[in-house]
Amino acid sequence: MTKIINVISIISLLFCCCPNVFSQYKVVERSDKKRPEWVGQTIPGYLTFSAESDNLELAKQKCMDNIKNEIINAIAVNISSESSMMTEQTKQNDTYSTNEYFRNEFKSRAVQLPFVSGITIANAEDSYWEKLYDKKQKKYHYVFFLKYPFSRMERNRLIAEFQSYDEEKYNQLLSIKKEAEQLNNLDDVRSLTLALNPLINYFFDETRKQEAQSLQEDLRQIHKKVQVNTLSNELGTYHYALLLNGHKATQAKMPNARSEFAQNISVVPNIDTTFTVTYEYEGCLPEDENAIDLLFNFGGTTQRHRFYFDLGENSMEVIPQGTVKINGTYNEENSCLENITVDFGLRSKYDAPFTIETLQFSTNELPNVVIEPQSEQTYGKGLNHIILTINSTRFKQTSKSSLTDGTITIKNQKTKKEESIRFKLPYIINL
Repeated sequence: MTKIINVISIISLLFCCCPNVFSQYKVVERSDKKRPEWVGQTIPGYLTFSAESDNLELAKQKCMDNIKNEIINAIAVNISSESSMMTEQTKQNDTYSTNEYFRNEFKSRAVQLPFVSGITIANAEDSYWEKLYDKKQKKYHYVFFLKYPFSRMERNRLIAEFQSYDEEKYNQLLSIKKEAEQLNNLDDVRSLTLALNPLINYFFDETRKQEAQSLQEDLRQIHKKVQVNTLSNELGTYHYALLLNGHKATQAKMPNARSEFAQNISVVPNIDTTFTVTYEYEGCLPEDENAIDLLFNFGGTTQRHRFYFDLGENSMEVIPQGTVKINGTYNEENSCLENITVDFGLRSKYDAPFTIETLQFSTNELPNVVIEPQSEQTYGKGLNHIILTINSTRFKQTSKSSLTDGTITIKNQKTKKEESIRFKLPYIINL
């Protein structure tokens, strides 16, 4: 408990009691004709204080602050207060003047405590002041005396109220701390951070103040702990979740999506606290660095997450090549070729698996051959040896042409898209 005892006030009291000892002071003015009996006395149920200054209002303020200090320290023993005199020197017309200002600082921010607002001079029972003249210094100053009611019963009541109020404030801190530990909605970070400000201002002990400040700093930095966890990445669709301290988190504001190649990018939340990115990749080339940037706004800072999409797995670039070898048995009676096999090569540049839907080609001897594979066979990257069969087709004994003219239709087994490829290749017919 820190009590402010003004030395000059004690001297003033001694002067009032022993004027012969301190004859250098002379009372030149007083608020009442007779000094009250309580001045300089200790009275049960009351606080009596005095303060002095060269300004009456300032002396009154200092005295009232002494009363507040005494009551605050009696109610909350961990609260300390500090008083100081501030001086200010000013210059006017080459003349310097010095003014004094009294400052009382409640280190605990005690003015926020409920009971402090009720400590006012209006509740004082009595007051008295004197104006003194210092014969040696040839200066005037005031001494202000105050009698303030403060019984043991009142003190106990205020202690109980303060302890309840103080416990409520700390419980608020614990509640915010628990919310922060279980946080799954990043939009709540700002409100939790702001909710700590009045608690930081209130806590008068360094332990709890630092605890609140540390929690607030953790909340300000919490966005650095957010991770973007890839759940799946298929061409056209990217699935992710936000992770905070190992559990899923969400945010109302969707990230901005940017890409040099992908188009019509959309980010939507799912009911399971995950997010889905959809996009179009028409016109993208497998050899390009196909990527999409997700720009998140976390706590006022931008955090980038980039993912790539591989067109090689789903893209097709198939080229018929080599010589088309046609084998069969000629049926002269029906002018047809029977038990036909068509043998040629298909080179695929990428990994996307594909099947052949139809093969159609013409030569002078075989004006219109259409083959649909009897069974589905999957092909992939590299040179594929293709053998297709057909029972029979019309055959003309005529001059041989140099190239086949045909179209092969293939289906991408990843995207289920079909593509028709025109080709002209040399051929051989073996009868």
